[in-house]
Amino acid sequence: MRLFKRIDLFISILLIIIFSAIAIYNTGTIFLAYFVVGGWQVISMLTHTFCGWFTEKNSIRRTYHWISFAVIAMGCLVFVIPGFFLFLYVMLLAAPVMAIIYTGICYAEVKILSKRPLADFK
Repeated sequence: MRLFKRIDLFISILLIIIFSAIAIYNTGTIFLAYFVVGGWQVISMLTHTFCGWFTEKNSIRRTYHWISFAVIAMGCLVFVIPGFFLFLYVMLLAAPVMAIIYTGICYAEVKILSKRPLADFK
C-alpha cells in the first residue's frame, strides 16, 4: 500500500503539472487533461475502494468518493434532461479544483503512512 500511495501521489502531481504547462501553450489540450487526470484519479479511487484503503466510514476519502459519484450521476443527466447541459460549464471550473483536492487527500494519506511504524501494517 505504501508504494502504491506514493506512486499514486507522484503520478497525480505529475499529470497536473504536465497538463497545466501544456495548456498554457496549447489550450486545445484542456479537455484531454480533464480525461487523463480525471481518469487516473477514478482508477485510483476504484483501487482504494476495492482494497478498502482509507475508506472507513466518515473518512474524507469516502466523502470525496460519494461527491464524485454524485457528480458523475449528474453528468449523466445531461443526456436525459434538456437544459441540464449548463452543469457541464460548472464542471469546467470544478474539475480542476476537485483534482487538486484529491491530490491533497493523497498527500495527507502518504503523510499518515509515513508516520506509522511498520508493525501497524498487516
